[in-house]
Amino acid sequence: MEQPGRPEAVVYLLHFDRPYQGSMRHYVGWTRNLDKRIEQHRAGDAGSATTRRAFEQGIGFVVARTWPATRGLEQRIKKCGIAKYCPLCPRRSAPSSR
Repeated sequence: MEQPGRPEAVVYLLHFDRPYQGSMRHYVGWTRNLDKRIEQHRAGDAGSATTRRAFEQGIGFVVARTWPATRGLEQRIKKCGIAKYCPLCPRRSAPSSR
């Protein structure tokens, strides 16, 4: 439940334009301010080494999916395999986020 005056947290999935470092093509993060966090990723200023390396290689991305959620969901998605949740990747249906 969202607390008054406190923004809702969001788990977000980034899909990179092309793979880098082997087959890596996704990033999942958690934030309370999605617009600001995406700006940081696009500028190469994010705390994530993954998106910083993609930025340095000129690789762009799109926000492929978001979930109103907690950090626990972020960790579960990472543990299960990020690509399974990406609607832009051709494969079988994405698993439920629950």
